[in-house]
Amino acid sequence: MDIEYELHKTSSESSNFKKLNENQTLLFWINSTIIHNSQVVRDICSDLADGQILAAFIEKIVGEVIPNTERVTTEKSKRVNILAVMRYIESKLGAVGEGKWTIEGILTKDFSSVYCLLVQLAHILKCPYSLPSNVTINITVIEKISNGGVKKKTISHLITEDESQFVETETIVPVKHKTERVIRADDFDKLFLIDEKKQQLVLDDLDILVTDICQDFHNGVNLIFLTGMLGKFFVPLCFYHLKPESDEEKLLNVKLALQLMADLDMDMSKLNPEDIINKDLKGISRCLYSIFHAFTEEEKDDTEEVEESGKMTQ
Repeated sequence: MDIEYELHKTSSESSNFKKLNENQTLLFWINSTIIHNSQVVRDICSDLADGQILAAFIEKIVGEVIPNTERVTTEKSKRVNILAVMRYIESKLGAVGEGKWTIEGILTKDFSSVYCLLVQLAHILKCPYSLPSNVTINITVIEKISNGGVKKKTISHLITEDESQFVETETIVPVKHKTERVIRADDFDKLFLIDEKKQQLVLDDLDILVTDICQDFHNGVNLIFLTGMLGKFFVPLCFYHLKPESDEEKLLNVKLALQLMADLDMDMSKLNPEDIINKDLKGISRCLYSIFHAFTEEEKDDTEEVEESGKMTQ
């Protein structure tokens, strides 16, 4: 008996599901995490079904290897991987399926299983991107029966509930096979009161005209310019909206900027693209701080290498 799953038309056109899926909240989180593994996810249900990318994604966040996973060569190895991942997230991360996601569901690319699993991981691992609340999807289950016929039924699944309860300033930090909730302060908290004029002068030196940090960076264009300028590469204009008009176009720009930052090994763990397009001063300042901190450290390393080389030649 073969079973396939299709997303019902009413769900694929749902604005809430589009926020979760088409605007790429979960997809962006996954890809920004695994980008340095030379892996990319284009279709969440299909690309996570063999367990390899799912394992790599979790390993990158928690900082340890999931045991008993293997390279996918057969259907059996897919099941081995998914089983290993499920055991790990249940025993080490405290995830509980409660019937919302199953091994079979992941293997058969069941939308509800995959998305429910990812949403729970987003809560446990503190996904830095906000998820839309009260997302319900309708899944059509297509069952091929023995006489050659097909039986269909549509089932409704609740994917997210009130997501505001998971939005907080705390961070889940993996520590020795368990997670501890701690409030993590960083240098940025001390720099938040930095004089905006000082920031503006630095940006002016890079030929980026800034009169209002929140206004001039919220649409992502200057962030792309700045990252490309400091990284010494050009981003083709066809890759982003030079004059974005809608929030959706601005969000795509900001996500591209953050993707470029990830490519350059910058710390994006506390950056939320929605904070930036909403002109949140702390969010935008944190983003700028991440950029300049990364390139300041790079210049410092280069200077130390030159000094060390000079000593060797003396």
